[in-house]
Amino acid sequence: MSSPQRDKARAYLRRNPTATPYQIAAGSGCSARTARRVKAAMARCNGIGDDDAGVPLCDNVAALEHLFGFDRVGASHDPAGADIFPRKRDTVLFLYDIHLPYENADNIEMALSYAESRHYPTHIVLGGDCVDFQKVSRFVSPSDAMELSDEIAYAVKWLEKLRARFTGCKITYLVGNHEERLQRFIRTRSPELDGLKGLNIKEQLELDRLNIHLVDNLKLKSETGQFFSIGKLTILHGHELGICPSINPARQYFLRAMDNMICGHVHKVNDHYDNTLRDETKGAFVCGCLCDMHPSYKPQNGWVAGFGLCSWDEDGMFSMKLKKIINGRVL
Repeated sequence: MSSPQRDKARAYLRRNPTATPYQIAAGSGCSARTARRVKAAMARCNGIGDDDAGVPLCDNVAALEHLFGFDRVGASHDPAGADIFPRKRDTVLFLYDIHLPYENADNIEMALSYAESRHYPTHIVLGGDCVDFQKVSRFVSPSDAMELSDEIAYAVKWLEKLRARFTGCKITYLVGNHEERLQRFIRTRSPELDGLKGLNIKEQLELDRLNIHLVDNLKLKSETGQFFSIGKLTILHGHELGICPSINPARQYFLRAMDNMICGHVHKVNDHYDNTLRDETKGAFVCGCLCDMHPSYKPQNGWVAGFGLCSWDEDGMFSMKLKKIINGRVL
């Protein structure tokens, strides 16, 4: 069975544990055969018999992993909380450069399904440029560009769906250079309107209603002297450092920051590590994008689709995984 189909079926079953194979197939878009096999695999992992599944019982863990594609961080847990193949807990999912309404819906779904099926994401970071704000760009907009009001309405509906899907997750929305377009447009075109109630990202996107926390790193830095961070990892969009490197971007960002950090902005997947005089290894991570990979203004480019997953230890140290999406597969 194809990996994307299986992942979608597993993600649907996790959200609807009592679903029948028919409901799994209808809800996830997978084949009926895939739905039956995934349902059976989950039942075996939970120690629950399912004589109607049409798949023989198998008590061998390695055989289950091989047959159904489970790994030791990707399997189900039973109602009593005893994980058979425990998924990683307390994981932050990083989604960068979505550029609504010019997103790549298939790549986003792969990122979300992968995180759901292999982790317990407790926090989602929308790492900037989640919305494009094309009509208020300094660049000439295409003739078919969506009107600003429609673009914002589209983004609000997308955020509503994300919140409904991850009801228990904390969601943080970082301001990127595209989000800054709105305030810059107001300040340069109609400065008298700057600061009026409602004319800002937080209120336009209804983030308070959706329980989504907004972080403006440039404002935070000016007020506190620090950028947004979790543990020992600083979380940026990338434009805050004043560069947009296309070659070895992680190294270029590291040389500018000299500290642990993750960012996006350049639509690449890249990492870089260095050892300091204090014998501390630090790293910079550049997360891939989830936007349309071939927009009309730049149909040929060097972009790479992807997302990030990170977990932390109690002392603030972290484990980062940068995942790439290539040819419809998460790698």
